[in-house]
Amino acid sequence: MQASEAPDIARNIDATFENSASPTRTSSDSQVAQASFQSIGDIGFLARAISTIGLLSLLVATGTLMMQSVRERRGELAVLKAIGFSSPRILCLVLAQSAVTWICGALLGISLAAMALPHARRLVNAEDLALSVPPSLGVIACLVAATLALVSGAIPAWQASRVKIAELLAVQ
Repeated sequence: MQASEAPDIARNIDATFENSASPTRTSSDSQVAQASFQSIGDIGFLARAISTIGLLSLLVATGTLMMQSVRERRGELAVLKAIGFSSPRILCLVLAQSAVTWICGALLGISLAAMALPHARRLVNAEDLALSVPPSLGVIACLVAATLALVSGAIPAWQASRVKIAELLAVQ
């Protein structure tokens, strides 16, 4: 028996038992895995919804982290302003901290996904499916991370750049 004969044999078996009390439906392991995934529902929508919720949660968490970071470094920001750092430069430093946090997280997430995907493919017996993380996804993830860094770091950076030296040192 050749592998190319398998579809014909499967059709003959299914045709033989078509009118019986227990008809058969022959399919490959990958077809069964795909059918079980499709029975869950729209996997693409589910994945996008979970990703969106995760990104929004990260946006709030990173914004909170940035606000806390600026509050904890008030004295250091006062020293930077006292030695001549301008408000726009302070703003850029805080935004850079936010960008590093987001972009490192995005790259780590893409790397973990690239490492986990081959194992997931074996787990669902879908070896013949072409699942991989495209290289362009890393670039897209970095662009999204940079955008979210600007969004989550904008208010803390603005607050850090607008504060007066005397106010910062008085809190200490």
